[in-house]
Amino acid sequence: MNLPDSILEISSMDKDSLNIGETQNGLYPAKPEWPKISIITPSKNQGIYIEQTIRSIILQNYPNIEYIIIDGGSIDQTVDIIRKHSSSLSYWISESDNGQSHAINKALKKATGKYATWINSDDLLARDGLSKMADAIINHPDIDLFIGDMIMLNKNGELENKSEQYESSFTLVNQLASFPYVQPACFFKMDFVKKLGWIDERFHVTMDLDLFLRILLAGGKIKRINQAIGIFRVQPAAKTNTFSKQWEVERNIVFSKFLRSIKIDRSIIEKLINLNVYIDESDVYEVNLSIPQAEIVSSVKIFLTDTIFMFFWSNRFRDVHQFICQMEIYFPQWVGTPIKKIKMKAYLSIHPFSRIALNSLLKIYRLLKTLL
Repeated sequence: MNLPDSILEISSMDKDSLNIGETQNGLYPAKPEWPKISIITPSKNQGIYIEQTIRSIILQNYPNIEYIIIDGGSIDQTVDIIRKHSSSLSYWISESDNGQSHAINKALKKATGKYATWINSDDLLARDGLSKMADAIINHPDIDLFIGDMIMLNKNGELENKSEQYESSFTLVNQLASFPYVQPACFFKMDFVKKLGWIDERFHVTMDLDLFLRILLAGGKIKRINQAIGIFRVQPAAKTNTFSKQWEVERNIVFSKFLRSIKIDRSIIEKLINLNVYIDESDVYEVNLSIPQAEIVSSVKIFLTDTIFMFFWSNRFRDVHQFICQMEIYFPQWVGTPIKKIKMKAYLSIHPFSRIALNSLLKIYRLLKTLL
């Protein structure tokens, strides 16, 4: 379960990947067979972004691509843009549906590739991304899920190298508890996902986290590759741009189902119920691997710590303060100095007069130090 050291630190992205441009055909030398890769773009009213998404895919010039767009009945310029590029598409349709997960499943059931992914209509593939992924598939045909590196496209339209630092002790279970991956850089084996029953359509935000956990727990082989594959766009309307209430609830549902599936100690579940992060249902994941109890407990710690940071990044300071106060009751061993500092920052954000008073005291203290 431990990850190789070479993939714990993402630091060697090819600088050329920071350009969105055409992949030269020379990258695809003659081979007996390039693996067929299906790319799916679910879309609805993303006319401002979708043409850049489409071009990032078709300009890969990959020799064995199947590109499917499922539009949910857009009323902006989206359909005109799709129609403009229809000669480069394997299939497309624009009709009302039941949301993103439903649209992805509609495409998956039509797709015929050996591997597949979905690229949302505001995200992109990195330059030469399919060439790099195809090489990984050819060299590691037994892998069920490839997780590549990603690049951030910020709100100013500038590409940034995205580097994540992972502790050497982090396992795949730990990392999925934190979920630092960006879905546009991840490709899965179609046969394996078909066996699992496709995307769970009750999830509208965390369907990728749910899918990756199902692959892992069912015994799927997962490999991270140190290559820039996908580009994640940071924009105000993105569902994962903020820690929304829907994302929070769905994340709790997925993690609760995970804990039930691996039969974690009930005393921990009771504490998580008191923290309002455990959803007490009955469904479980298929589990075909053994996970040490220490690793499971570690994943709970990571999940709770990430919850604090997500609250903080979303400016939910009152939630931060209340959550840490509860953690001090139920998991005091995990409330170290960094979390206590976040608690204080949250408190000062909730009570601005306390912050003013603290700043005044600090100024008086510094003045006294200079006088003494």
